[in-house]
Amino acid sequence: MGVIYRRADNIDMEGKYQILINFVEEIGVSYKKYIGQKSLYLLECYLNGFKRSFDLEFDSSKIIKMRSQVLSSDLMEIGEFFQAFQIWIGQKYSNNWQSWCNIIRFYTDNEEQAFETFYDELRLFCESDTVIKSKKIYCSDEISECYGVGNIQIYGHNIDPVIFKKVQYNNIFYQKLWKLLTMLKNAPFLFIGEKSLSLANIYIRGFIDAYNLRCERGTVYEFFPGFEEWVNQKAELNLYRPWYKVILFLSVTEGDAFDLLFNYLEEYTESKFEKL
Repeated sequence: MGVIYRRADNIDMEGKYQILINFVEEIGVSYKKYIGQKSLYLLECYLNGFKRSFDLEFDSSKIIKMRSQVLSSDLMEIGEFFQAFQIWIGQKYSNNWQSWCNIIRFYTDNEEQAFETFYDELRLFCESDTVIKSKKIYCSDEISECYGVGNIQIYGHNIDPVIFKKVQYNNIFYQKLWKLLTMLKNAPFLFIGEKSLSLANIYIRGFIDAYNLRCERGTVYEFFPGFEEWVNQKAELNLYRPWYKVILFLSVTEGDAFDLLFNYLEEYTESKFEKL
């Protein structure tokens, strides 16, 4: 369990997590690049995907060369940092059962205001002198059943590797991405809160960005190169658009678009997602 100490203990909140805080603040400034709009819900989804990339790192015996060992180790503490922020927000608003995102969204009028309030609260949190010990999060059987967790292990250890027919995808990154997608397909409510292609896209983007930050310089992975061209050709539209916009355009609801993404991925890669 992680512990966040008072400044009097000579461990400065901003000093300990400076790289992580700088990264979160960069998202606030360049929100269009990372999440498209000022939305706390989308920000939380992106950060959850970002964190999941580090979680899945423990699922491989192979070691990825890091761009910067310091950068990587500091960003890996994202889970510890936001767990402490969760407790701090809960104490401030006298609410220990809702997530920090839901609490802030409840006390604000719209997503943009919630987004800006989050950054105000983040600054106050970093300046606080409160001692917070992070706690283990308990997930009851009832909650697991409600969110469709089933037998899914949180790090994806029980998901079998895939041999892709397209050889360019047979590497560690796309194995991890396929595991992430398998968990997402089987339990969307657990990972992104609802069955939504827009949220899935943001979550996946966070995962890929986190992975790319840890790779060797010059190595940049994308979401299945060639898939976007294939989706556009399949749709036979007169305007080339990003894959998620095309799939949304072809669907009636976000849930339909979510399902269509996984149908398309299975067709394009000629691989099947496991049912867990």
